[in-house]
Amino acid sequence: MILITKNQKRVPVNFKISVFNIDIDSKLLIQDELKNDYYFKYDLNDEYNNYCYFKIAKNDLNQLKSGAMNEIRLDLVILIHIDGTKSFKTRKEDGVTETGYYKNVGVYYNPELTGE
Repeated sequence: MILITKNQKRVPVNFKISVFNIDIDSKLLIQDELKNDYYFKYDLNDEYNNYCYFKIAKNDLNQLKSGAMNEIRLDLVILIHIDGTKSFKTRKEDGVTETGYYKNVGVYYNPELTGE
């Protein structure tokens, strides 16, 4: 699929990612364990033509894995193309090919996501 890159609109969007029933290890890219360079692959949204990675703290990952937290919240820049399709704006910094433009990454406990 070729994305039309003319007249695209850049929009910052706040995402809430539930990690309930997700194998977190399958979403991780560890670039350098000594530097705590951990990246989470966000490919859980079918509305987008692509996926992106964002950096996440090792401590946050440990809290997600232990179940103390069950949701990731962050701001990502998306592109809305002329045909209405959406994609994540990505860059090639940090050595990861599909790193998104992200900020305000945090983990939270959302009691509505417990599945009970």
